[in-house]
Amino acid sequence: IPKPSTKNQILGVARIEPEDGIMSLTAGTAGRVLAVLMDDNQAVSKGQQLLNVEVILENAQLRQAQSKVGTQQATIAASQATLEGLKVNLKNAKETYERNMDLFKGNAQTKQVLDDSKASVDKLAKDLETAEANIRQAQSKVGEIQADINYYRTVVEKKRVTALLGGKVLKVLVKTGDYVNNDTKIADFAPEGPLYAKTEVDELYAERVQVGQKAFVISQT
Repeated sequence: IPKPSTKNQILGVARIEPEDGIMSLTAGTAGRVLAVLMDDNQAVSKGQQLLNVEVILENAQLRQAQSKVGTQQATIAASQATLEGLKVNLKNAKETYERNMDLFKGNAQTKQVLDDSKASVDKLAKDLETAEANIRQAQSKVGEIQADINYYRTVVEKKRVTALLGGKVLKVLVKTGDYVNNDTKIADFAPEGPLYAKTEVDELYAERVQVGQKAFVISQT
């Protein structure tokens, strides 16, 4: 483009920036910065990780919850094996009781033996109910632990500092070793979209500025 004539020009020093201006990116989490994954004037996409923040405690809590699931599932497996054994014992005890009942009716068995076999059936039935209740409780506990796992996974995921929008990192404001919190500014950022040259001119020339007037933008660099 040919350089415009200086005649009737209005001059101003402009700043090139997005329509909504420059944004400040914040960490959105708390912890020590292990690595800065962005540079000045770097274009980034939505969701791209910008910082690696320390998550030692959260990962430990996640691993602990995951180990509890394994322990609880082993407990359930053992309880189920016990339950199956009780079912077999109860079936045998019922058969013994019925046999003693027939013998007692034929005066071939004592009342004491019959009562003992009935007590054995009642005890095994009660033990069976208890075992089933224990399994239900253990299964419910697994659900609670799984909820904890999902929570800790969410916490760890939130520690990933990512770009919420695509655009350009203009200036990085943190370094490795810094401690950040939710509101710590980590970078000046220009979101994607049209760029505008924003300038001011002397008020003496304000009336000469018209909508639709041609403008020439010349880089100072």
